[in-house]
Amino acid sequence: MMDKVAIYCRLSKEDQDKLDSGDESASIQNQKLLLVDYANNHDMQIYKIYSDDDYAGSDQSRPQWNQMLKDAEHGKFNIILCKTQSRFARDLEIVEKYIHGLFLEWGIRFISIIDNIDTKVKSSKKTSQINGLIDQWYLEDLSQNIRNTFRAKMEKGEFLGAFAPYGYMKDPKDYHKLIVDEEAAAVVRQIFDLSLQGYGVDRICQILTAMNIPTPTEYKKEKGLTFKNPKQVYTKKGIWGTTTVKRILNNPVYIGTLIQGRERKVSYKSSKVIIAPKEEWVIIENNHEPIISKEIFEKTQELLKLRRKTCKTTSGKKYMPHLFSGRIKCADCHSTMAKTSGRLAGGHDYFICQLAKKSKLKECTRHSIRYDIVKQLVDAAIKDFIKEVLTAGDNIEDIRQKVLHSKKDEKKIKEIKNNIDLYNAKINDIEKTLSNLYIDKVKGIITENEFIILKRNLTDESEKLLSQKSTLTEELKKLESEDDKLKKFVRLVKKHEGYEELTYEIVNDFIDCIYVPENALEKGLDIRLNI
Repeated sequence: MMDKVAIYCRLSKEDQDKLDSGDESASIQNQKLLLVDYANNHDMQIYKIYSDDDYAGSDQSRPQWNQMLKDAEHGKFNIILCKTQSRFARDLEIVEKYIHGLFLEWGIRFISIIDNIDTKVKSSKKTSQINGLIDQWYLEDLSQNIRNTFRAKMEKGEFLGAFAPYGYMKDPKDYHKLIVDEEAAAVVRQIFDLSLQGYGVDRICQILTAMNIPTPTEYKKEKGLTFKNPKQVYTKKGIWGTTTVKRILNNPVYIGTLIQGRERKVSYKSSKVIIAPKEEWVIIENNHEPIISKEIFEKTQELLKLRRKTCKTTSGKKYMPHLFSGRIKCADCHSTMAKTSGRLAGGHDYFICQLAKKSKLKECTRHSIRYDIVKQLVDAAIKDFIKEVLTAGDNIEDIRQKVLHSKKDEKKIKEIKNNIDLYNAKINDIEKTLSNLYIDKVKGIITENEFIILKRNLTDESEKLLSQKSTLTEELKKLESEDDKLKKFVRLVKKHEGYEELTYEIVNDFIDCIYVPENALEKGLDIRLNI
């Protein structure tokens, strides 16, 4: 009875001898010719030729390979013929599982021509196992080399993604470089602008959808890119999703920062991807042209932490976030105040304690206050603040005295810097002394015991100085941070100088929190500025 043979051919993604895209490779064709010729010369009846192009030898998802295994289990042939064992598999576990395990149970004989493996010949088992081990080492080395190469490219600031982030495109002159795509970048700027105006993510999605702006997935397709999104139910209909908008608002790529290496495979054998620890990420700042400023991005991150809901304003039917959304709280329980509709309160909108509302006054009292009164008081507080800063001119010290009412810190900063320099000098002297002590010990000028005692004393002194230096460094950072924060507020004051109408952006720029006590009109609001 003539043997029935299944011929299996495979080409890996690493092979280079490919024809035009979409064609079978020359290597696949050569494998087929060789194997068909072998089968004919050995009186074997060819049942079927199975072929996987662009698949690695460790990939167990190969469609034709899996079909062949299924047919083998059902006894449709009794021989599997490959050019080499590595064409069948490069993973030793797979080799052991099938060639030296299941194939024996299924009555399948495995033959690879070039490396002379034939499971009918007992002596070929060791050769098969050695080849399997060598193939596995090859895969491990190849995987590590590829990983190292990618890492080096990331550290050079080369973009390795298949598709550029929305708002950018790959430079036609260098596909590893990102350049601004002005059409999409305008939408990115609009998204950040809407966020700064106080709109929440849901409302931003509604606005973009109503404006018939293509979603990032649809936009890429319009530009001829073969981009696929597994969750396209809404994007196909032009509906923007909250995940998409959140991803854009949280992505530092828009301030010129490239972050790569956030994900990695569990191993070269597995397709499972996990999130890498943050310390393993490759972060390159100022890598490409930004679409928005760092200040806008940071402000947006602060807003995203707040819970913002849109509501109808008293002045119209347009849905807008109220001016104090996420920033007005009960002075007693610190829960966020809820804004009530003016229709139920004589035409006036009110704020009431949310805990009191939900608990029906069991856990807290109403702390009720009219929306327009809060607006008047906050407006006056911000204008007073602006006036205080403007009367100080450009002198930071005068501003600090008028606004922060603190002592002059410049002298303190200078004093701390001088002390840090002194500590550095002392630490360097100790290091030199330790080096000289070691030389003296080697020369026999001092004994081993003397060296140990002196070294211990100097090391203790060095650690003490390092601790004191660390304390001063932290104090310096705090003072310089306050200075930077103050200068930032000076810029905001000049930006909003002479404003006419209080807006969400102005409130966000100047107000940290507004605490409302019971009987607020008598006690007054606790308005806390962002300084």
